[in-house]
Amino acid sequence: MKKAIDCVLWDLDGTLLDTLEDVAGCVNGTLEKYGFPPRELGFIRLLQGDSARRILAVCAGLDENDPKIDGMYPYFCDLYAAKCDVKTRPYPGIIPMLKRLKARGIKMCVVSNKSEEQAAQLVKKHFGDLISCCVGEKKGVPMKPHPAMVREALKRMGTSKENSVYVGDTEVDIQTADNSGLEKFIVGWGFRDEDQLLKAGAKRVIKSALELEKTITEQSEDKKMKTYTVKTFPDAEAAKIDSVNWEGYSYRPDCEARLSLRPGEGFELKLLCRESKPLARFTKFDDPVWTDSCLEFFANFAPANGDIFINLEMNSAGGWLMGVGPHRDGRTTPEAVKKYKFRPKAQVFADRWEVGSFLKLDMLKEIFGDFDPKPGYVFYGNFFKCGEATPMEHYLSWNPIKSPAPDFHRPECFGKFIVG
Repeated sequence: MKKAIDCVLWDLDGTLLDTLEDVAGCVNGTLEKYGFPPRELGFIRLLQGDSARRILAVCAGLDENDPKIDGMYPYFCDLYAAKCDVKTRPYPGIIPMLKRLKARGIKMCVVSNKSEEQAAQLVKKHFGDLISCCVGEKKGVPMKPHPAMVREALKRMGTSKENSVYVGDTEVDIQTADNSGLEKFIVGWGFRDEDQLLKAGAKRVIKSALELEKTITEQSEDKKMKTYTVKTFPDAEAAKIDSVNWEGYSYRPDCEARLSLRPGEGFELKLLCRESKPLARFTKFDDPVWTDSCLEFFANFAPANGDIFINLEMNSAGGWLMGVGPHRDGRTTPEAVKKYKFRPKAQVFADRWEVGSFLKLDMLKEIFGDFDPKPGYVFYGNFFKCGEATPMEHYLSWNPIKSPAPDFHRPECFGKFIVG
């Protein structure tokens, strides 16, 4: 078994931050100052990952040790210090991912070929205290892909290469990880395309922040991700909603979930709780049904397309809500819910109650983007049972959740669904 990851070393440009336009603007400003023609954005993009000195040399058509670069490099540094954060932005899903990783106790450090001062400035502004350490270019320390900067980062973080991973987006990052003996996770949203990265030695190219987060958290020994096989309707496995994640909530009714696929049509969802006289005060859409006795389903049906997930919450009186977003805050009800007249159904029996719904494939594609749930297709989600205002407050899940307090909006704690 792999050892648990306790530290992630991040490349900065092209991995956490999209810095290309600001870098290119300052490179071309420097070239113009010294009488060289400007370079196109695509040309400069392919140089990202190297040192600023080397980028200037290549763009000017000079050797890196040419005396002219000795004058151009300080000018570029001053220019970039003043204009490094005009158009620079974190990539989609990065900040929520960092928050969740930090909540799991994972330490994080940036290792960048930028000057340490510039890198630290950007990290502080965009990520605050989510990233606690920044190692950048400074005199006497060889830059990436040499392993010296990684070694310094590991020393500062008080950890080992066996318990750390390196995340980057270019050939330089692949070489850095290999030279340092770290496991590497290479992302495809930065400055190289997938073919370039695979040819350079990446074993796989990660396509979204959520996929990266799951890749990191799945390495941990304490992360027991369950797997559920989504069979063709009407066959469906029973997934027991029986994980008690937080102390002090002892009520544990017998609950289970079933999810099956109607090929080309959508997913059939059924949730059941063996509980008599469930609390059910709410009957309308968007009511706070989680305070009643409530069954819930969370899922990201297309993780390759982004980090959003759907949460569907239902009580036994027909009250329900649905939200979509990348994390707890700022979720909205998608317009597709009205368009496809989506509405779950509830039934109450003497000894149990059930809720169910049909999630049309066309509706899900409008929410998540195109995806093809053919055999072997993988997505992520969780089933829940809760009752915040019931006589015996309780919180249960199918896949275990690790958080300080009850919180179901934890994509990093989703289980794996495989269409089979």
